[in-house]
Amino acid sequence: MALSTEHSRSAASRLTIQLRIALVSVVFVLGLVLIGMASWTGSGRLTAAFEDHKAYSALAARSREVRAASFALKAQSRDVRFRQEATDINDFKTGLESLKQAVARLGGSPGAERLRDDIAAVEAPLKAIEADFSAISKMQLALRSAAPEGLAAQVEEAADTLGTKVRSNSMGSDSADLARLPGILAALRRIDAAYRLSLDESLLGQWEVEQGRFERALGRPDVPAEAKAEIEPAFKAYAEIVPAWSKAEKDFMLAGEKLSGEFDLIAPPLQELETKLSAEEAQAGARLAEAQGRTQGIILGTVAAALVLGLIAAFIVGRTTALPLRRLRDAMLKLAAGDYEVAIAGLSRRDEIGQMAQAVQVFKENGLAVQRLEAETSEGRAAAERQNLAIIRQREEAAAAQSSLLAEQREVVALLAEALARLSQGDLTVRIEDAVAPDYETLKQDFNSAIERLAATVDAIKATSVEVATAGREITSGADDLSKRTEEQASSLEESAATTEELAASVKAAADASRQAARLSHEASGIARKGGAIVEDAVQAMTRIEKASHQISDITSVIDEIAFQTNLLALNAAVEAARAGDAGKGFAVVASEVRTLAQRSAEAAKSISALIQASNTQIGDGVELVRSAGAVLGQIVEASQRVATTVTEVSSASSEQASGIDEMSQTIAHMDEMTQQNAALAEQSAASATALAQQIERLNGLVAAFRTYDGGSPAVDVYRERRRA
Repeated sequence: MALSTEHSRSAASRLTIQLRIALVSVVFVLGLVLIGMASWTGSGRLTAAFEDHKAYSALAARSREVRAASFALKAQSRDVRFRQEATDINDFKTGLESLKQAVARLGGSPGAERLRDDIAAVEAPLKAIEADFSAISKMQLALRSAAPEGLAAQVEEAADTLGTKVRSNSMGSDSADLARLPGILAALRRIDAAYRLSLDESLLGQWEVEQGRFERALGRPDVPAEAKAEIEPAFKAYAEIVPAWSKAEKDFMLAGEKLSGEFDLIAPPLQELETKLSAEEAQAGARLAEAQGRTQGIILGTVAAALVLGLIAAFIVGRTTALPLRRLRDAMLKLAAGDYEVAIAGLSRRDEIGQMAQAVQVFKENGLAVQRLEAETSEGRAAAERQNLAIIRQREEAAAAQSSLLAEQREVVALLAEALARLSQGDLTVRIEDAVAPDYETLKQDFNSAIERLAATVDAIKATSVEVATAGREITSGADDLSKRTEEQASSLEESAATTEELAASVKAAADASRQAARLSHEASGIARKGGAIVEDAVQAMTRIEKASHQISDITSVIDEIAFQTNLLALNAAVEAARAGDAGKGFAVVASEVRTLAQRSAEAAKSISALIQASNTQIGDGVELVRSAGAVLGQIVEASQRVATTVTEVSSASSEQASGIDEMSQTIAHMDEMTQQNAALAEQSAASATALAQQIERLNGLVAAFRTYDGGSPAVDVYRERRRA
């Protein structure tokens, strides 16, 4: 288990912090993509199940329309059979078209192809109904058309003609048989009317009996020949048309009964179709409910898995970054305390932490080199004192000439030491106000400018600490390290001041020792230039980290866009679910949950973007401070070289003084390196702020320890303060 953990840490050390942060972001983006895919897949299943349920519901509604149209048309067929009116024929024709359209809509509905045989069974009787109706229409036209086409009209016309002839011949006639004809004709007319209403076959027998009576009465001898010749053709025409009409009436009635019976053939297949539709609709509803439950489960499971993976990735990145930084911090504290034997961890790493460890290793090696130089300088000084006592007297005048320069230097060093001492106590209002030698005026201005920038940075940290309270717990640790390193810088500068005073006491050393000290001073200047190169490398590393922050900001923009698209899809799904009514309630719940999750993701992305923006601002300020400190370091190196040259020309002690000033520049370089490390930790703290928000209050307390102009404290004249003390 330990071997596996060590292997994973070794693998993680080969990844840059930028890449690790990008991997965490990729994990969260993949989680959102998986959630979106699960939502899209679930919505597809829900849509398919909903469409099935909707299709079967529509088919059931169409089948009910067919049943209603069938019942209405069957009722109209009874009117056609008994009333035999043209309006009934037209109404039946309209109803038949409505029934056919209802069946066509049923067959053209979505999902009807799965029930094609059942729909065909419902549609089959329509052809027979249409054929029967066509025959009935022709019969009705033959029966009820106006004369001379309609049989009923022909019967009426023949009866009227016969009645007219019978009445005209029977009036005023003495024939009893002729007088009986109007009564017989009236009986025939009554039977015609009764048969038309009832179609009773027994009435036809009565009609034939009355027909025989009419014929026998007309054939009596007492009926005048003229009357007989006039009535007989009319009676013959009447007697011929009535049987044809009665047969047509009977055929019409039978056809009507057949037409009504055809509707009974629609009911069984229609009932079977409705039964299947009810079963399919129930199954579709069950599938819809199952799809809703499954989709909810998949989405919730995907969300949980994405959160777990994101937390694991964040934990791994935090552990592989924070632990090496703490080890590196401990090593740096020991180096600052003077322990140059401490082992620097992380030199083999390939990420930014490895680069920082290599920079600290360089600082360690420089410290060891300074110790060796101090030992060599002490040996040379002792030898020079033994060999060159006589030369000291000859150099007294030169020493006197340099006394004023040394006094100015001691005053500048004292002012700088006092200011750094107050700075180590957190007083950022300290300024060097007294006049100094022209050679040190640039140093004074650069020191005051650096303190002003540092005070502005502290004020900015105070102003932004409240805004990052929810995500700045690790910033507190970085600020604490920054404060400690600032104090260490002050201590280093105090040591430089002490070294400078000691070197001033040995300004009367021998010429050989002076030349050796000058050589050592040049070597120290080379080391300082290396420190400047390290500062430049640190600035480049911070620039790369700043670019990484911008890339992370781009990633959060992508996350925000994905959340916006997911929110839009969820909104569309909710609209479709609302259109579906009760059947889409479950899908609406899922869409609402996805939309809520998308909104939360968008809000989180906006918060991360705001934090990254604030971090970029602080990183930019840190870069400017490091560059300013590097410029100050370069100016100090140049000043130390000028002093070393002057001391070498004037006196052997000047070379010793140049070496001390070079040591002071090394200390200031150490302070600059600590400032660079503080900026790097501040950037790392901003990246890890979401995990360490609980320490932000401690940061406020530490930052409050610095006094600035905003705190109401006036600028301090360090020279007057020192003289009062």
